[in-house]
Amino acid sequence: LEEEKVNFEHMPTENDDLTIIVERSQLEGVGRVNSLFRKIHDTARPDSISLGEEGVSLIAVVGLGMRKHPEVPARVLYTLSRNGIYPVTQNMGQNSISYFIGVKEREGENAVRIIYNEFFGGQK
Repeated sequence: LEEEKVNFEHMPTENDDLTIIVERSQLEGVGRVNSLFRKIHDTARPDSISLGEEGVSLIAVVGLGMRKHPEVPARVLYTLSRNGIYPVTQNMGQNSISYFIGVKEREGENAVRIIYNEFFGGQK
């Protein structure tokens, strides 16, 4: 990614999985995605590599108090699902003060509003 001058927004990982979230404009250009895939494959030798869902809004729920309130991610997911919004990706930061949720781009602003209202009340 550095060689190709591609900046990434977020990189959640699991035991056997690595996801790289990149702004769409970083991948524009003829053959850009194939070139990146080839270089990643040649360098890292992953079992598989694929292009995920396009048009994802990444929302971060952040706060030092989250360490003492492990129910926050569940509350966020429940609130979103109650409103018909289902995450396409999610990740809890290692330090437990940040939680990232990816939703369909068209649902992003509404999702932020719903989360805000759940925790702070009122319409914003």
